[in-house]
Amino acid sequence: MIKVHNLTHSYGDFKALDSINLTIKPKRVTALVGENGSGKSTLLNHLGRLLTRKEGLIQLEDEDIKKIKSRDYAQRVAIMKQDTTINLKLTVYEFVAFGRFPHKQGTLDPSDHEIIRQSLVQMGCYELKDKYINELSGGQIQRVKIALILCQDTDVILLDEPLNNLDLKYAHEMMETVRTLCDELSKTVVIVVHDMNMVYRYADDVVCMKNGKILADGTVHEVLSENTLNDLYGIDFEVVQAHDFKFCIVK
Repeated sequence: MIKVHNLTHSYGDFKALDSINLTIKPKRVTALVGENGSGKSTLLNHLGRLLTRKEGLIQLEDEDIKKIKSRDYAQRVAIMKQDTTINLKLTVYEFVAFGRFPHKQGTLDPSDHEIIRQSLVQMGCYELKDKYINELSGGQIQRVKIALILCQDTDVILLDEPLNNLDLKYAHEMMETVRTLCDELSKTVVIVVHDMNMVYRYADDVVCMKNGKILADGTVHEVLSENTLNDLYGIDFEVVQAHDFKFCIVK
């Protein structure tokens, strides 16, 4: 379980997070939603220890994450950043192999190579293993980065807009992978998503953020009502149901 207490973060005069209080439940998919600039990525980066915390507290299983050694934290929490630019002269296989570094510090055995292979296969990237990262499309890079996360094999996975640059087929396959990580491997996944229909289809819980604050949080079907969506984005939505799934459309 991850608990956030009174977390505040500013970029100069701009308050990106304003006294955030949140509990992220284990072994569930939690979606962070809201307009650009609402604080989603800033919150995710704090959970991944990519930003220096000055105000507030974040706990992982009741431990202050500041006090956890870097290698230990990397064995427990993995984060995929939004940027798809990777300026490294590495093959896909070499890049994904970095996921094993927190566990083995670079000395890989046959079991590590099998984990790398399985991660590439699961993300449909195995045929790319000998290509260089700078030869890939944006969508291919997204899938390779998820393969690295799978290879890292942490209990908590943080994903910042992993559907960027993916076509509809791969976007759904990505979210199916996220569900598999949660349902079959008991991972805790926190994911920044803009597509509300993906949230309805694949997430368990949702955190609605606006102007650096939490507008609402809870289970998807409790929270993502027409009123909440209207307040969140300032436009009129209609929520409908078909084939056992809810989805939303703009009126």
